[in-house]
Amino acid sequence: MYVLCNSTSSTYLHSAEKHAGSKLKVLTDALVTRVMFNKCQATGVEYVSDGQTKQAVATREVITSLFAFIVSIQLLN
Repeated sequence: MYVLCNSTSSTYLHSAEKHAGSKLKVLTDALVTRVMFNKCQATGVEYVSDGQTKQAVATREVITSLFAFIVSIQLLN
C-alpha cells in the first residue's frame, strides 16, 4: 500500500506558479494586518514583512492562508 502525502505548496502553489508565471507572487514570513476592500470586493492586503508595512493590490483574487480560519476572523472584524 502506498500513501501519497503532499503539502499545500506542492499541490496548489507549484501548479499555480506554472500557469500564472510571473503574475503570481508568494510571500513567506509575512503577516497580513488588513484586507483592503472596495465596497464588498477584496482588492488587496496590507502586510508586514521585514519590519515594514507594505501593500499588495490584486487585479483578480486575494488569497490568504495559514491559520486562515482564525486570522481571517480577526482581519474581518
